[in-house]
Amino acid sequence: MATQVHRLSKSRFMAGLHCPRRLWLLVHRPKEKREPSLAEQRRLESGIEFGREVNRLFPGGVEITPDYRHPQEALDATATLLESDASALFEAAFLHHDVLIRTDILKRSDVAPGVWDLIEVKSASNSESGSKKKLAKHTNDIAVQLFVLKGSRIHIGSTSLAWVNSSYERMGELDWDQLVVFEDLTEPVCERMSEIEAELDDFLSMIDRPHMPDVTYGKTKCEECEFTQFCWGDEPEDSIIRLPRVTPKKLAELGAMGVCRIPEIPDDYPLTKTQAPMVEALRHPDGFVADRDQLTRWIEDLEYPLYFFDFETWNPCIPPFDRTRPYMQIPFEYSVHIQDEPGAEPRHREFLAPPSGDPRPDLIERMIEDLGETGNIVVHHATFETTRIQELANYSPSRRPILASFVDRIQDTEVPFKRNWYLHPGLKGRSSIKVVLPTLAPDLGYQGMEIQEGQAASIAFGDLFEGRIAGDGALSTRTALLDYCRLDTLAMVRIVDELRRLLGD
Repeated sequence: MATQVHRLSKSRFMAGLHCPRRLWLLVHRPKEKREPSLAEQRRLESGIEFGREVNRLFPGGVEITPDYRHPQEALDATATLLESDASALFEAAFLHHDVLIRTDILKRSDVAPGVWDLIEVKSASNSESGSKKKLAKHTNDIAVQLFVLKGSRIHIGSTSLAWVNSSYERMGELDWDQLVVFEDLTEPVCERMSEIEAELDDFLSMIDRPHMPDVTYGKTKCEECEFTQFCWGDEPEDSIIRLPRVTPKKLAELGAMGVCRIPEIPDDYPLTKTQAPMVEALRHPDGFVADRDQLTRWIEDLEYPLYFFDFETWNPCIPPFDRTRPYMQIPFEYSVHIQDEPGAEPRHREFLAPPSGDPRPDLIERMIEDLGETGNIVVHHATFETTRIQELANYSPSRRPILASFVDRIQDTEVPFKRNWYLHPGLKGRSSIKVVLPTLAPDLGYQGMEIQEGQAASIAFGDLFEGRIAGDGALSTRTALLDYCRLDTLAMVRIVDELRRLLGD
């Protein structure tokens, strides 16, 4: 049988909803997309793994194995298995209206013969149910499948989403019936499906055009797209698209005024409290202290000895230990540089758990040894470390008082930059340590390191724990983890020292 050609898929439909140009580029210029990051690859792998585990909840189900490179084989296998007595089909393939879909789970309905229930599996957490935007994304995903299924004369009784139960806490053996929650979305999906055909027709028409559609820059939308560099890579560093939290409406207003670059923005143009400091920073290419009084007060309030502290955490989808939840941030490593007085050479302590067993008991005891009883614990972005320490206190009631005392001692090196007491064009309206460090200490950076950011550290530890890395590779990875975390806390030492220097201390 000749292969049936299709121009759209579920993923392409979702790309079109995200941005018409993204869909056009996926069809006509796929080589222009950037390579997926390690974190993106692992999210995809985690989703596939989670889906396979969920399939086990449907005994008697059969998987359609031909992959995306063999659509006709998948369609033929699906047609055969629909006539079998299989209780469920996994990765069933259907083609209608030039759209090919693969359904995660089609389960024979308990209501009536010949009726199927459509189940979409996501490794996301059901905590997204409270976010209309995130839930709408999943509704769109299921609605296009329902459209194709109905067009293929498949009778669907219900549609639901199987995803991770964020409130499940593991105790003992993993309970998949508790870990997976099924949320019925039949009503919103059916309502959404009524709009699908018109959108598909628009997308099919658009991808037949020889030229890609015009688009406007959208901060969140474009930053998460694999074609961002292709579309916007030539924009200068002071382009108005670099304004923090800039909206398409504001970009359109500035464009209508002929303003393309931040320094061209008129003084009387209304900017947010986040955007105005970036405009001011560009007038001082070498950076400057914008609020000397506040910065001086913050520096003078630091109580020595200072313990510059940073966690690294692992947040697997499937809770690995008792008293862990899905995607819980589990600390497995920390670094602390201890500075006894301003400008003094810091002492260093560190902890990295072995890749087996729950790291929290040993980590807590070492923290208590290394963080002393007096002096500020200095972190960057205090919300993260504070929350982790509070979770450790809940995990270890006997150590709760001393862990709670750590929270009371925390000071945050992000504050001077988040509150714009110091401005530098290199910050670009941000305050993370990865942008702050190069502006204050360009000689100290993460370039060339095997691990350069927290997500990579989390993935590396997960690989060690799950046995993906062993032998010499495991030793090298542990060294890279220690080096990365050590630089994070050394960076905070330098930030405080440089702020003191700027103030003339």
